[in-house]
Amino acid sequence: MKIGVISSYACVQVSNNYGALLQYFALQCYLLRRGHEPYWIRSVLPQSSLRLFARHMKNYQSLRLVGAFYKCHKAFEDFQRRYLSVSYREYHGNDDLCKDCPLADFYITGSDQVWGADLKENYLRFVTDHKKKIAYAASFGRDQIDSIQMATLTPWIRDFAHVSVREASGVDICRSMGVDALHLLDPTLLIDADAYPREKSSGRKNFLACYFLNVTDIRSIRLDEIRKYAVDEELESLIMSCQYSECFFNKSELAMPSPEEWLRNYHDAKCIVTNTFHGTVFAIIFRKPFVTILQSGASSKQNTRILSLLEMFGLQERKWGGDSELADVMAKPINWLDVESRLEAYRRNTDRFFQNIGL
Repeated sequence: MKIGVISSYACVQVSNNYGALLQYFALQCYLLRRGHEPYWIRSVLPQSSLRLFARHMKNYQSLRLVGAFYKCHKAFEDFQRRYLSVSYREYHGNDDLCKDCPLADFYITGSDQVWGADLKENYLRFVTDHKKKIAYAASFGRDQIDSIQMATLTPWIRDFAHVSVREASGVDICRSMGVDALHLLDPTLLIDADAYPREKSSGRKNFLACYFLNVTDIRSIRLDEIRKYAVDEELESLIMSCQYSECFFNKSELAMPSPEEWLRNYHDAKCIVTNTFHGTVFAIIFRKPFVTILQSGASSKQNTRILSLLEMFGLQERKWGGDSELADVMAKPINWLDVESRLEAYRRNTDRFFQNIGL
């Protein structure tokens, strides 16, 4: 079957988001393994290159960092050309998709935060046959939505033939709409570590890898304590691209790696510190000791998906907060056999989901 996937392409085009890119790569791998022909529908936001450059300058306030951003972005585009199947053209939103609907036997929206707003294309409004519409591990990005959004989204989501969501809270939101939804894995967890195309090892092993998003104050990620931990453990500190938070870090510790280098760093690192969902996911995929910092302020709604993920795998103790010491949380043993058992059970649920659809 030919399957058109609407996901986070627009996000990848305006920011170098590793999770958004790799979750589609993983879903593509999974669907190919099931004998299908998936492709990423390239739906973009209406932003000109000039507006994007102005946005990057405003956020980075440094030509050096803007240059590093675009070098990294080229690596994202190279990754797409090498590994991803995509639509023959870019689409500019739902109206454009309605005029020239890409052909497919089925359409999937998901994963990532496709239902975090009311972009019609993310609800497959351009697809006229509801029997062809599937939501796979779609995320609202929060644990509740307001009444206005509820009224808008309810008829759209009810129009799906099959619905699954990524967080337990998403099941509750869908239930309040009168929609039965399954709680399934983020696509990145559907394939094993060796299925990801990482760069060959650099030979550097003794380092702490960090991946942060939405940093507005280094106190929110307890950066001084992270640096002290690295010194105490005789580790180098590597902080990877963080989408406009780079200005908070020293040039010597900062990297904007290609997706393949990012994966290699996760593979080679001795341990991981992150405040992101996919940063946590890949620590699990590569079986690394890790701690996850919950976000604060306006971005605290992101914590719903992180908490749901940790609970799924019995890893709630990996949260770092309050008065706990980083060394104490990092030193707690992880029962990887239990994690693997839970992962296999969730993977079987995904297999059954697609089998019941006939895919």
